[in-house]
Formats: sequence, structure tokens, C-alpha cells
Amino acid sequence: MSPVTRHPLDGTPNPAGKRRLDETALAPEQVQAALRELVAHAELLAIDIVQQEAARPVQAPHEGLLPRSDDWTTAWQLGKTLFPRKPSATGTTVLVEMTATWSSDEVVEPLAHARARARVAYAFRDLEQPPHPQVLAAFADDLGLHHAWPFLRERLHTLGASMGLPPVVLPLRKR
Repeated sequence: MSPVTRHPLDGTPNPAGKRRLDETALAPEQVQAALRELVAHAELLAIDIVQQEAARPVQAPHEGLLPRSDDWTTAWQLGKTLFPRKPSATGTTVLVEMTATWSSDEVVEPLAHARARARVAYAFRDLEQPPHPQVLAAFADDLGLHHAWPFLRERLHTLGASMGLPPVVLPLRKR
């Protein structure tokens, strides 16, 4: 009897030595062609902000009061796009995270930070089989980010403004 291992993507049993179809790497042109096909079957269902956090200390450590916020600079960073490891032919959910930090030349550590995570839900119509994991990753990185971007821009801007911080100026996302 051959040993049974667990598939790295979804934890299902995978007899040793047997490759599953979804483990085969696709060429970039195959991913793009399959992505176009998947987009044709995708319907955006919902976009929600599912997690947010922001912090601004009352005073800078060991330095007394915070410097004036009009001297601060802001930086933003896009986190990873997360999606289920087990593809489904009926749809997927993508999580997109973005962070912002505020800093000043007068203080070494960042003075404030904010983070927001958006959930973007999609339905797939009339797919015969689940998308390949590489295609799903490209879908999450492209469409998930594209749909979540304006919501994350607004949320980081609002979180910063509610703490009296300079605005986070994020560019419009171009595809």
C-alpha cells in the first residue's frame, strides 16, 4: 500500500506519486487566456470593509508631545490579496489589505498607522470546473484589487482624518 500525503492546496488525501491536474503549472499566456475566460463568467456580489484598525499615540515615546501633523509624511502599502486555497466553480471571496503610516523627520518611529481589509465576493456563472489555482491567484490580484481599491482608499483617508492626521493621498488605480 502506498503512503498517503495531504495535498498542499486543500489538505485532501493525495496518494504518493499521483499528480493532480491543478498541480501542473501553467504558462503565462495560458493563465491570461484562462483569466479572460474566468472574468467573462464572474459577477461581483459584494464589497465590504471587514477589518480596520488605526492608532495614534498621545505622545511620542521619550519625546513629549507629538510634532505638528502638518509636517508629517504619509506612506501607504498594499498587503497581499488572500483567497481560498480550494478553488470552487461557483465563486470565490478575495481579501485585500492596505496599510498607511504617518511619520515625521523629528521622530524615528512611525507616529501613526491605519490598516483596512476589504472582502470582495464573486459568483462564477456556468463554469464547468473550478479555476486553476494560478488563474484564481491572477483573478484575485487583478480584479479583487481593482474592485477593493476605491473602498480601501476612502477607508484609510477617513481613519486618518478622524485622528487629525494629514490625508492619505493614494493614486487612482490604473489597470
